[in-house]
Amino acid sequence: MDLKNVFLLFVFTCLMAYATAAGENPNNINKPGQDLAARLDANAGQMEECWKGIQQLLSCNQWYIQFFISHKLSPECCGAIQTVSTKCWPIDLPSFGFFLVEGNILKAFCASATSSPTLN
Repeated sequence: MDLKNVFLLFVFTCLMAYATAAGENPNNINKPGQDLAARLDANAGQMEECWKGIQQLLSCNQWYIQFFISHKLSPECCGAIQTVSTKCWPIDLPSFGFFLVEGNILKAFCASATSSPTLN
């Protein structure tokens, strides 16, 4: 596994642990009386989906350059952007090197593209 992916996994794990400990997780997995194992079990599916979205997002690098030149983006990359944006709180696109404006443009494009029949 290359160093970039190891670092991203470490950052993701730390942010999820912080969000869980701080009680700020919008999915409300911090229920009174639940121990850590129960909270992790309750959120295991979302964490797996998030990790798959992160892996897909990292494999779409060539598409991002093409998007800002010709406004074309693969459906898989849009799916990854939406997954990371909605399932991976508090991680968002700026965590992957996008500026906030670029991330917002990509998210808006993918949100509007899901309602249209084709993306590219």
